[in-house]
Amino acid sequence: MEPTLRPGQLVVGLRASKPRYGSIVFARVGDKDVIKRLVVDDGGAKKLVGDNANGSHHVKLSDTSQIFARLVWPQTKPVDT
Repeated sequence: MEPTLRPGQLVVGLRASKPRYGSIVFARVGDKDVIKRLVVDDGGAKKLVGDNANGSHHVKLSDTSQIFARLVWPQTKPVDT
């Protein structure tokens, strides 16, 4: 999630029943927990994306059930999706 979050940085999440698009969320992808931004692409597909344009991988979601929390600290600005 660089440059928004740094490796090793302390983060706090809050369990959320309905994640907000454009916000940073915590999700279970396979056997790993990841921190990514939740977006909807031009075709309407839900994705988890990193903020690092040069080295981030993206994950397509069939639904948002993999998301278990949203970032509440440090505060970040949502991006338009």
